[in-house]
Amino acid sequence: MQLRLGSLKDFVSIWRDDFLGRQGFFLPEKRKFVMGEPFKIDVRVQEEQWGSVEVALAWYNLNGMNTEQTPRGVFLALLQADGSFRKKLQSF
Repeated sequence: MQLRLGSLKDFVSIWRDDFLGRQGFFLPEKRKFVMGEPFKIDVRVQEEQWGSVEVALAWYNLNGMNTEQTPRGVFLALLQADGSFRKKLQSF
């Protein structure tokens, strides 16, 4: 899977340093993934390859209440990241 983001602002809008005690991506749109099943994502920001990460679905709320404590969307928890992605995270 590829995650293509047009700007750093787009990346910041979906990246979470601490959601449920984990780092990862919070995608507000409706996407279906299998809970806990790891998969790989190639991350590109502004047409620059940021690296590859392994994530797994840790949260989903597609139809329930949409509050700060129970946001609507899916959260993909970061399991592993290559060195390139880690360096990019440290740079912003």
